[in-house]
Amino acid sequence: QKSMLSDEVKELISQHKPSLEHLKCTHDCKTCSIATGRHCCHVHGSIELDEDDIPHFVKKPMTAVCTRFECGKDCECSSKCKNRIVQNGRQHPLLVFRDRKKGWTLRVLTEFDKDQYLGEYIGKITTGPSKGRAQNYDYDLHYGIERGNGVKRPLNISAFSMGNETRFMSHSCSPNIYNESTIVERQGMYLNRGAFRALRKLTRGEELAFDYFPGKKSEDIDVTKMFDECWCDTAVCRFKNLTQKKRKLQ
Repeated sequence: QKSMLSDEVKELISQHKPSLEHLKCTHDCKTCSIATGRHCCHVHGSIELDEDDIPHFVKKPMTAVCTRFECGKDCECSSKCKNRIVQNGRQHPLLVFRDRKKGWTLRVLTEFDKDQYLGEYIGKITTGPSKGRAQNYDYDLHYGIERGNGVKRPLNISAFSMGNETRFMSHSCSPNIYNESTIVERQGMYLNRGAFRALRKLTRGEELAFDYFPGKKSEDIDVTKMFDECWCDTAVCRFKNLTQKKRKLQ
């Protein structure tokens, strides 16, 4: 499964040359490490962004890149390389179920180790955010792409009208999964994938939940638009009694 590009996005991308084709492995990934000095996509500590947000292999990066790079079609490693995870899709079953309070949500049917891949956020890639209720299913691709007016803005994945099981993942103020930007195709940083991974070890039957609003409080408009009440029931819940707070703000 892959997200589908809208016609507007296809047209926008056609105006930009691929900027990541230089990122490719020059050896078998099994023998790579920072110590060897080889160019390898899976050695994330050897990749650094320049002032134009273009990643390059370096020996000693000054700043960490918060994006995972998978091996691509031009890499020297084989198709069985262990750094080809997201591109090969979900490998374990997940259960969509109906919760009395939360509505549709998702559970795991097997155990998952910390940082293990669970699935990718799939939908239609658009040039900007959706409108109305559809905005609840938007995912921002973080890195900007230059538009006709010279301004850089990120693309957006909308899972409102099309998507996969990840659109049913719940919110929690104490999440057990996280989403990580992952580069598979070498078009540009702006065309990345949203990969869900386990924040800790997950047990069979456990519900999956991530933080919809990291760093935000109940007063933020993004929160009040999304839901009337938080049902995570955790000790660190930031959105308790959200309905009462919304009334005070009106």
